[in-house]
Amino acid sequence: MKEGKVVMTGGTGFILSQVAEKLIEMGKDVTLFDNNEQHNMYEETQKLLEEKDNFHFVQGDTRDKAAVEDVIKDAETVYHFAALMGTSSRFKQEVETVEVNVIGTLNVLQASLDTGVKYYVHPPRPPLSVWLTPYIISKGAQTQFTQMFHKVYGLPTIGLNIQNCYGARERAILNPNTYRPGEGRKFMASAIIAALKNEPIPVFGDGEQSSDWVHIDDIVEALVLAPCDAAVGQVMDFGVGESITINKIAQIVIEMTKSKSKIEHLPMRTGEAKVHTKADNAPAKEYLGWEPKIDLREGLKRTIPYFAKSLGIESPV
Repeated sequence: MKEGKVVMTGGTGFILSQVAEKLIEMGKDVTLFDNNEQHNMYEETQKLLEEKDNFHFVQGDTRDKAAVEDVIKDAETVYHFAALMGTSSRFKQEVETVEVNVIGTLNVLQASLDTGVKYYVHPPRPPLSVWLTPYIISKGAQTQFTQMFHKVYGLPTIGLNIQNCYGARERAILNPNTYRPGEGRKFMASAIIAALKNEPIPVFGDGEQSSDWVHIDDIVEALVLAPCDAAVGQVMDFGVGESITINKIAQIVIEMTKSKSKIEHLPMRTGEAKVHTKADNAPAKEYLGWEPKIDLREGLKRTIPYFAKSLGIESPV
C-alpha cells in the first residue's frame, strides 16, 4: 500500500472531480478512473491534470477486471462512485445496468480487498426502495455486496448516503448525445437553467414530493473527512436535515433568478413514486465531526452565477 495514494472510480463526475481538487491541494496522489462515456471531462479537471504531477487519469471501465486491479494496486483509499446513473432512463438497459453497477462494483470490491486498502468510500443505495427502476434495484444489490465485503471479509468500508447534491458544475443532463425527452434530468441544474431562460420548469407529478438538498461544497468537505478509522463500517447521511418540496424549490429558484418562468407539471416517470426524504446528520457529526454549513438560499447564491455564465448572461444574484 502506498501512503497517500487515492483512486476514484467515476472520478471525472460532478462530485469526485471537486473532491480530487481538494485532495491534490493536501498533497495526496490522486488517480481518476472513468470511461467518460456518460459525459466529457470538466475543463477544470483537464487543466489540473496538465499542471499537477500528483494528479492522473486512467480511462477504463469497472467491468474490466484486469484494468481495475491494475489501477487500484497499492492504493491507500478508494472512492467508488462509478455507476450507470438515471432512475428512469435505464429501462431496456437492465443487463448493462447490472453489469456496471453490480459486476463492476464486485471487481472494485475484490481488487480493494486484495490490495489491502485502508479505506473504501462509497455511496450506498438512495433511500428510494419503493422505486422500481433498474438503477435503484442495481444500487440495492451493490450496497448489500459492499456490506457483505465489510462484515464477512473485513473490507474497511465507509458509506456516505448523500442526499440531493447540487452546485456549480452539476450537469443537467448526464449524456446529451443519448438523452430522450421525458427522461430524468438533474432537477436543480435544470430548474436554474430554465429559470434563467424564462422557460417552463418541468416538475414530475404534483411536485409535493420532498427531498433534502445539500450543496456541493458541504459534500466535498464530507468526502475529504470520510476516510478515517472512526467511520469504518458506518453508513451515514449527509444533507441539511430539512425536507423541501419540489414545488417550493422551483418557486425559490424563480424568485432568486427574477424569472418569468412557470412550473409545468408532467406525469410521474415510470417506476417512480412520491417520497419524502431527509438526512439524519447525527452519525456524520459523531464519526466525522461534520455538519452542513450552507442552507438552500446560500447554496443557490453560489450556484446561479455559474449557470448564468455558462449561458452568457449576467447573473441576477
